[in-house]
Amino acid sequence: MSDDDPIKVAQDGVSLVAEIIKAAGNDPQIKEAAGNLGRTAVTLTKTINNVLVPLAAINFAFDKARAYFSGKFQQDIVEKAQSIPPEHIVEPKASIAGPTLQGLAFTH
Repeated sequence: MSDDDPIKVAQDGVSLVAEIIKAAGNDPQIKEAAGNLGRTAVTLTKTINNVLVPLAAINFAFDKARAYFSGKFQQDIVEKAQSIPPEHIVEPKASIAGPTLQGLAFTH
């Protein structure tokens, strides 16, 4: 890991706060500063989690679509195509099939 790795930086920050608390003993200003650093760390981690929520939603949608297409999609197509006479079933143009499949991914 590089020195710019956010997890390492956060771990180093926590270690620094712990060392400051040990060195401070009973000095109230140092304890207050350490408390402020702790609150800042909580605020930063909550902010990072909130920023990542949209990405989690996108991952959820893609996982759901992937599960549908690998499992139930074939069965749904067979059920819907049963009433179509075989002579009327033709391969669709790519300009029709591509956007349709892409749209299905976002509807599930």
